[in-house]
Amino acid sequence: MAPVTESAELVVDPQLAAAVELAREVLAQDIPNDAIGEHLEVVAEAELVATHLFACNNPGYVGWRWAVNVTRVPDSDVVTVNETVLLPGNGSLLSPQWLPWDERVEAGDLGVGDVLPTAPDDPRLLPGYTGADLDDTEDDDLKPLGWELGLGRVRVLSVEGREAAADRWAAGDNGPDSPIAKSATDQCSTCGFLIAMTGPLGRAFGLCANEFSPSDGSVVSLDHGCGAHSEAEPEPPPIVVIDLVVDDLSPDGLDTEELTDAELEAPDEALIDSIEDEAAELVAAVSDESADAEVEAVEAEAVVAEAVVAELIDEAAAGTDDAPLVVDEAEAAPSPTVAVAEAEASATTDESNETSNDGVETTT
Repeated sequence: MAPVTESAELVVDPQLAAAVELAREVLAQDIPNDAIGEHLEVVAEAELVATHLFACNNPGYVGWRWAVNVTRVPDSDVVTVNETVLLPGNGSLLSPQWLPWDERVEAGDLGVGDVLPTAPDDPRLLPGYTGADLDDTEDDDLKPLGWELGLGRVRVLSVEGREAAADRWAAGDNGPDSPIAKSATDQCSTCGFLIAMTGPLGRAFGLCANEFSPSDGSVVSLDHGCGAHSEAEPEPPPIVVIDLVVDDLSPDGLDTEELTDAELEAPDEALIDSIEDEAAELVAAVSDESADAEVEAVEAEAVVAEAVVAELIDEAAAGTDDAPLVVDEAEAAPSPTVAVAEAEASATTDESNETSNDGVETTT
């Protein structure tokens, strides 16, 4: 006998409790026999009304039970079946609790051709004549006339709706706490691609107009940011690092022995020789320049002398009947070739004297 569930007020009728096979036969008319399990219990629903519960063997309905409701009329022993149904039991898998569509719909569910009506008492909206969406700094003198003529919107954003939108935008992907904003070096408030918004929301938000930004065409908070900022600078070129140069010619590798005080105070003969060699090269270069200058000066004097001689000869040829003045051109001025040779010889002599003086040590 299957267990009988009774309450203080209700008692299962014995004839209804004994109708187990009748309930199974009626259930088998609509359900395959392999889906009907063992008889679990009989529950009193009302006076002369009871429900037989059978286990459900369907793998998709683990924990569910087949329920067969039976009854009889008073003073009659004939038991009849009211209905059969599948009911969940303890631990059975259930669908989420049903919600009305206006509570079940979420942002992003609206598709092409869908219509989402707004409730008349939606707290996000207020009548348009209230002017709740206007900025206190705007000139709204003509707004009341417009509403009287029926030219305004029926409803506008309420303060609650505006604050909800601001919180939603700030917490979204275009707000200050998104990963791309935290990694950016500059904010949208200083970007040239930001389109300013009017009204109360324009104090904290704007519209992005950079096609290369992931926020293009979207509302962004002024403290948002991305790598497509108008003032973004290119990365500096990499710094070339030269490898460490180690003296590997030493038999012991790198010499790390500390120098003594005497070694530190001793003069660096190699450095002194290097300085003396550089000084000698500098003196030789200056001497060469001086010789070239002297040669150029002598050549210029020779040209002037030739011009003077030619002028004297011309004057003598055009003079009186006196004997012509004969001027020995060789005696009047030295030959240019001779003058250049003498200048080069003089420069060579000066250079040899300077060299010999460099080799003589002065004793004090």
